[in-house]
Amino acid sequence: MKRPAVFAMPTRAELKRAALLSLITTALCL
Repeated sequence: MKRPAVFAMPTRAELKRAALLSLITTALCL
């Protein structure tokens, strides 16, 4: 199965969004 290029190469905006979400979740869990 070939995955779409979107999943293989996420845009910088998506990476920033994911990083922010992870930081927020970790801050809430602490």
